[in-house]
Amino acid sequence: MVDLKSKILVIDDMMSMRKLIMKCLRDLGYANLLEASDGAAGLELLTKSKPAVDLVLSDWNMPIMNGLELLLHLRASPTTQNIPLIMLTAESEVSMVKSALAQGASGYIVKPFTMQALKTHLDRVQLKSAG
Repeated sequence: MVDLKSKILVIDDMMSMRKLIMKCLRDLGYANLLEASDGAAGLELLTKSKPAVDLVLSDWNMPIMNGLELLLHLRASPTTQNIPLIMLTAESEVSMVKSALAQGASGYIVKPFTMQALKTHLDRVQLKSAG
């Protein structure tokens, strides 16, 4: 379960979607939020963020570095391999969902989503200590 004090990074190339996700998180009681416009910017924030980010919510389709590429980078690094990442994306093909989960995604939410769906996924995530 994601604690209300957890630091959450929201990554989406659409500013309006980032703002919507962040509003939903704030409405659920989360206040320690960061945002990035693509996977590369998110990865930079993740490597510089002290204390470490507790959870990442990422879109799949983004320029520069997409969500799956970001996930692979996170899982390959000892400092970020345990950070849970939930895909929050319009990609709904079963093969894509299976691919993300097989690569280590902690959850998968298809857009459009409800605040209840987001809360359910946040409640299911098991936070692990980084590194």
